[in-house]
Amino acid sequence: ARQLCKSIESTGMTSTDAYTVIHSRSFATEGRPQSFLDMVNKRIGVHESGLIDFPSDMIFKILQPLGLEKEKVFMISDGLNMSSAEQLSASPQFAQTFRVVSDGDQFSDLILAVMSDVFIGNPLSTFSTLIAQIRYALGLSRN
Repeated sequence: ARQLCKSIESTGMTSTDAYTVIHSRSFATEGRPQSFLDMVNKRIGVHESGLIDFPSDMIFKILQPLGLEKEKVFMISDGLNMSSAEQLSASPQFAQTFRVVSDGDQFSDLILAVMSDVFIGNPLSTFSTLIAQIRYALGLSRN
């Protein structure tokens, strides 16, 4: 419980505030070519680079029908490629609401993501898959 409070408090929110968590994962250091990632994303039916680049218009289109496009958006990340974070923080839609919160504590990242109103992960990441599975087991939707 103490760790849960720490992860939510680090965002400056209360436990009742609505928020979204995006999990950014870079696969470049593992030697996987971009063509492999594009092929897998295409096979599972998502934008070829959308779940790696997280374009702001894609995130906005996910959140707008849920009424969450003006709420806080946090990114947890492995920290290896921050280009998607830079793009989101510079976008007009998210300039005021977006923030990277990863501090290297995977447990805090996990709790923050599990408790989010919306979780946007990377289907190639085992960490994103774990978060989605926990959310599903808890009866939380919007994965």
